[in-house]
Order: sequence, then structure tokens, then C-alpha cells
Amino acid sequence: MPIALTPARSRRSQLRRWLDRHRRWLAVGFAAVAVMTLVRLATSLGGPGRPVVVAIAPVGFGQPFSEAVVQVRQLPANALPSAALQDLSAVLGRIATVDVFPGEVLTPARLVTTDTATSRGLVTTAVRISDPAVTAMVRPGDLVDVIAASDGAARLVADRVRVITVPRDAPRSSGLGSFGQSRAVESSVVLLAVTRQQAIALAGASSERLGLIVRPAER
Repeated sequence: MPIALTPARSRRSQLRRWLDRHRRWLAVGFAAVAVMTLVRLATSLGGPGRPVVVAIAPVGFGQPFSEAVVQVRQLPANALPSAALQDLSAVLGRIATVDVFPGEVLTPARLVTTDTATSRGLVTTAVRISDPAVTAMVRPGDLVDVIAASDGAARLVADRVRVITVPRDAPRSSGLGSFGQSRAVESSVVLLAVTRQQAIALAGASSERLGLIVRPAER
């Protein structure tokens, strides 16, 4: 016999479902509020100021920094990280290694240069990997193959491409893992150095489940 829920219990159940669906965006919102609060607190501390590069708009992992999303601000030196960047030239054109929120003071750990790719005539592209646990196996500099899976079949999309950076919060894994086996809802974005032809092929496969095969280190 079904149990009738009281109005209060029904409301709690609906609230739990709503929180489950919006958990990720709530976490992003709370993080942004925390960053902005810290910056305002630092500004109110007073003391000698120092010019630093600050994000003025959100920049997602794998996205480039442009003049539209960063600016130099004067902030109290005693409230800044020691590695805070002070010149826009050290930021513009670089790629975000994490999600960056408005008001965040930028440091070298927040960005990566694409010089390695451009010096070899390659381009950089962000690839969304369907199984976040796979990114736990790769590190910047690794050589990988990108595989696409659809309707029970897998195909090679790009081979022998270099990993530029991976999400800093990628889950850790003690096992080897396997392509396409996880049913996790979340995905991870990996930045790769590829040829233009490979970039076009990867863009065409973006609607499929993408995975990585890590190649052995070359001797």
C-alpha cells in the first residue's frame, strides 16, 4: 500500500531533488561569491598597494585570457599571493588551467602558455572526455590517442597528440581504467596540441563519447 507523503515531507523531497540537479552550479556560485568576498576584504585591509592582474569575467578551463576578461588593479600587497602576476602581457593569450572567477587574482598556476604547440605549427583545442577518471591517468606532456565511441563501436579520431594541460581537480585513480566504461554524469576537458586537420576531426566528433589511450613514453 503506497504511503502518502505529508506536505512538509513532500516539500523536503522536492528540495532534495532540486539540489541534486543543480549541485554543480550551486558550487560554482558559492566559489565565485567566496572569491569576490576575499578580494573585497583584501581591499579593505589597507596598506601599500601593488598592481596585479585580476579576472573581471569568468574564464572556463581551456579558454584563453583576453583583454575583455582581465585587467590590472591596485590591491593591498599584504593580502596578495606572492606569485600574483602584475603585467597583462604575462596573461593575455594564455590558457586557463582551472575555472577562473571574477575578482580572482591571477598566478602562474592558473594559466599555461601555448608556445609548445605554436612553435611546432600546431594548434590547441579543448576536448571533453566523457569519463573523468580517464584524466587521472594523463599528465601534461603525455602522448595520447583520442577515441570516439558511438552505438557500441569505437574509432580513432586523432593519434599521437600531446597533452598540454588537464583539470587540476581531475579524480585520482589507482587502476588503469578503460575507455567508455564509466557512467559518471560529469566530464572533464583536456587541452591538446593537434594539427588543424585533427582539430577539425575532433570538432566533428564532439557529440560522441570521447576517451583517451595513453601511449608509452617515447625513449
